[in-house]
Amino acid sequence: MKDYSTQGGTWKECPQCGKKFFCTSPEWAYKRPVSVDGKSSMWFFDKYSCMRVFDEGYEKQKAKMRSENAKLQHKRQQEGGGQMAKLDEKVFLAALAERFADYVPANTAKAILSDIRAELENYQLVTVIPGTPAADETEDLVKLWLNAKTVEGLSAKSIEQYEYYLGRIRQDIGVPFGKLTIDHVRKYVADELQRGVAKTTVQNYQRVLFQFLRWLNEEGYISSNPCRTMKTIKVPKPKKDPFTQEQVQLIKESTNNVKELAIVYFLLATGCRVGEVVRINREDVDWRKMSLNVTGKGNKTREVYFDEVTAMMVQRYLATRKDDHPALFLSKTGDYFTTSGIQAMMRRIGRKAGFQANPHRHRRTLAQTCLDRGMNLEEVQAILGHEKIDTTLRYARASQKNAENSYRKFACM
Repeated sequence: MKDYSTQGGTWKECPQCGKKFFCTSPEWAYKRPVSVDGKSSMWFFDKYSCMRVFDEGYEKQKAKMRSENAKLQHKRQQEGGGQMAKLDEKVFLAALAERFADYVPANTAKAILSDIRAELENYQLVTVIPGTPAADETEDLVKLWLNAKTVEGLSAKSIEQYEYYLGRIRQDIGVPFGKLTIDHVRKYVADELQRGVAKTTVQNYQRVLFQFLRWLNEEGYISSNPCRTMKTIKVPKPKKDPFTQEQVQLIKESTNNVKELAIVYFLLATGCRVGEVVRINREDVDWRKMSLNVTGKGNKTREVYFDEVTAMMVQRYLATRKDDHPALFLSKTGDYFTTSGIQAMMRRIGRKAGFQANPHRHRRTLAQTCLDRGMNLEEVQAILGHEKIDTTLRYARASQKNAENSYRKFACM
């Protein structure tokens, strides 16, 4: 290690730690020994910046840095990732010299730059322009994002759906996500609509893609989100009415057997999502309290309730079974129902009844019934398992008759 004390400045004692330091200017510049991997090294400090001066104790770190730098360059060159431009050594050293000029005497700066120049012979200076992951990194980035969503509590079904959406988008656009532009996405959306793909489907694809690109930007995989100013397409919101009392009765009469009737009663009484129903086991039900715990979106557990009639219908169905399978409701194959299985069953019952029926409409019907009978919105939110009350509000539909009754009760003088 060179002794820079001969090149301007004096040795003084640090007022804080008592160690000797080398003062080169009135700007509180000094150097002191530090330990790197158990070996001695030296640091130069001032109140604006610091610079390590390499010595024999730093050889191990230098070799490691040199190896990693070479691997990084080779990887990026092979993958065609972020652009790399050679940096002129003279420009680099001139920039350092300019910075040293304000804080370090000229002769000291010259000696330091000489050491740096010698060290740079072991490296190739490059400027890495961030921004574009390589084409074959796309699959890895998708997996990383899906892992992040899994940690956030997204269901396995949603993860599978997101992976499918991104795979289709990548295949149809033909451009790696890191090189995607807003024009690529606009053309993709326009092409999908021209092909006759439903607007709701295209909107779902957009939402997943926008989430992914926003995550890539936040995590530093891309320098900017190309779709940050783009909005999802507008989709007309269909009117989603609950069942009327007449329709509820028709659905019950349109079932084919005791199992279908038990499921209809259970859906209407509990308001469970179909994905929750298919996972319920017999042991989950507390028949005395007429309640059970279900696991909903985001693996969140909540308690739901049912009435005496529903309990009677479900127990009547269970009495017909001779198996010891744990599932509360069994499919024709003798195993757990799938969500599509119950949805298909409800569509068939609806066709027989003469109107559209699906499991989620039972859930909407329970919400509206509870609100019509005076339950407050927060309680309905808890029963349905909504994280945000705004979601519960979308289920509420003020009927004209209820509006009139409320007016007669509260507004009339």
